[in-house]
Amino acid sequence: MAKQLIDVAQLRRLIRSEIRSAMGGARRGQILEYSVSGGRPYVTLEGYGEEVVEAQLTEAFGLASRPPTGTGLVAVRSGSQHVVVGAEDRSHRPSPGDGEVVLYNAHGQKVDLQGSAVVINDGARHVARNGDACSHALTVTIGPTTYDVEGTISVAGGTSEVLVP
Repeated sequence: MAKQLIDVAQLRRLIRSEIRSAMGGARRGQILEYSVSGGRPYVTLEGYGEEVVEAQLTEAFGLASRPPTGTGLVAVRSGSQHVVVGAEDRSHRPSPGDGEVVLYNAHGQKVDLQGSAVVINDGARHVARNGDACSHALTVTIGPTTYDVEGTISVAGGTSEVLVP
């Protein structure tokens, strides 16, 4: 068998290509841009030391999101295109407890399923739902008059909401 000389750059490309093949074309990268084409979301990603590629952003039914620019992700090749299989921005990710689920965004808003409780937080205040009872101090403004309310507050009536600081 004849030996073939290749330079270091060629060797690196060959090794990357073999690793990608072994991993099914998986790529790690960061989002540079977000776009929608034909009703489907796409992200332009830059891999670590690799070329820029476009990948379709896939999500579970009933969930739609737009990760911020710079979010880390993993994309795999599916036929002739790349598909994002995971995206995470660790600077925004909360730390749920064992068995808990948190739906969150980049602005600090979250819905936290904690055991038997559902905690809704808009980033600055907790949101109380109809039928909830909260024990907080609250300032209420009705017209030109402001009232300070303390003690247990019950939320009642149709679709009304009380925001509790």
